[in-house]
Amino acid sequence: MTNPGKRKILYVHHGRGIGGAPLSLLYLLQKLDRKKYEPTVLCLYESKATDLYRHENIRTFVARGIRGVNNTTLSCGNASVKGRIFNFACSMMKMPVSVVMTYLWVKKISPDIVHLNSAGLIAGAIGAKLAGKKVVWHIREPLFESLLGLRAFLSKVCIEKFSDKIIAIGKYEADRLFKSPKVTVIYNFVDFDRFNRDISGGSFRKEFNIRANQKVVSMLGGLSLVKGTMTVVEALATVRKVIPNVKLVIVGRYPITKNLGNKYYEEILNIVESKKIKDNIIFAGVRNDIPRILSASDVLVFPSTVPHSARPVIEAAAMGKPAIASNLGGLNELIVDDITGRLVPSEDSKKLAEAVLEVLLNEQKAKKMGETGYKRAKSLFDADVNAKMTFDVYEEISKDVERYFPGEGEKYVQ
Repeated sequence: MTNPGKRKILYVHHGRGIGGAPLSLLYLLQKLDRKKYEPTVLCLYESKATDLYRHENIRTFVARGIRGVNNTTLSCGNASVKGRIFNFACSMMKMPVSVVMTYLWVKKISPDIVHLNSAGLIAGAIGAKLAGKKVVWHIREPLFESLLGLRAFLSKVCIEKFSDKIIAIGKYEADRLFKSPKVTVIYNFVDFDRFNRDISGGSFRKEFNIRANQKVVSMLGGLSLVKGTMTVVEALATVRKVIPNVKLVIVGRYPITKNLGNKYYEEILNIVESKKIKDNIIFAGVRNDIPRILSASDVLVFPSTVPHSARPVIEAAAMGKPAIASNLGGLNELIVDDITGRLVPSEDSKKLAEAVLEVLLNEQKAKKMGETGYKRAKSLFDADVNAKMTFDVYEEISKDVERYFPGEGEKYVQ
């Protein structure tokens, strides 16, 4: 039963699995004051993400038939030109149905505010606006800029036209949009109670027979082209020559066999075999104990091949660990080079290896980087502070409702 004294927020999520966007939404929902707000999540796919929200006792639906648009660096950055054109054309063909389906769902749920969890939810924004609702559009990924720029231009037009407030998770993401008073930057955040640097990584090391004196490099993101797994594996072969017993822990989805029809997976496994570094790699799979893994690590690496903000870098900082990442938009806001970690050229395994060795062989410098990164994380990425900034956006929108529709705000009185 709904409570008429609460503001009803409908969160629309686009993805299929567990990643930065669904986890960021989960952490935001965990900070939501249920006495003040009544959340509902509408997912475009049935996936492990839906279980995250249901586990929090949040009303969650799956809207089959609504589709997003592949318009970000993560979804387009490493696709072929033909692939991008085909996907964009398919998205446009499905747009009318997606808009109608969104409209019907919004009418059914009847929220006060619709909060979109991705830049690609254009149909969601149009459908919500047709239903007469306020829209908060969360831009969690930078828009992809093609040679002609048509896709990005259309996306920016829609984001500006069909939103009331726009939240970008970084300055880089905000700069990819039209300059507008609607846009505010609120960084992704981390819960320092969960990512507590006093947590021990001993049990994780024991699980995988890693000795206390062995150096551990962690990468969160599985085997992924956009996350730069190939670069990490190639760098490991160089690092191993200097530190023979170093361990690389890859967390996330990975192949069980080479015969998966995925060329990228096969290439990585071929490198592992040819460089004889199989004993130096731990494919840890999908895990829910990231704080333990980071605690057990000496450094986090995130050599992305496309610009975007990476949650693992923030989480590593919260655990007092230095991070090494590609010097690309988004990532270079999260790391201060040579102060909280290192920034290296994208897809440069040699430079990545040099940076890893620099950190692993200089414990005093690594410790100082980790401590400085922790202090910076406390000031920029604190969950309580940044979540409140998001909820303040809801309050601002609600005041607009009362200003333009006198008496409408009375239903919000508790």
